[in-house]
Amino acid sequence: MSRLKDQCIEVELKFNEYLKDLTNDQAIAKINDEYGPSHAFACATQIKEFIAQDNQSQSDDYEDVNYPNKKKVRTS
Repeated sequence: MSRLKDQCIEVELKFNEYLKDLTNDQAIAKINDEYGPSHAFACATQIKEFIAQDNQSQSDDYEDVNYPNKKKVRTS
């Protein structure tokens, strides 16, 4: 593997460790301090992608809900 790829894997592992004890922003700041802004940006992107996927999966769960006893309510 290339040196850059090895470093990317190292950063990802360290970032995941930081997330166990720190907030997202704190973990990104530590990566920025240790590895620089390009790796911090990659970590921030990873968080945004995870949130987007999580939001999508939650909305998919609610689309298939069937309410068999739901009655129409007349509003005045």
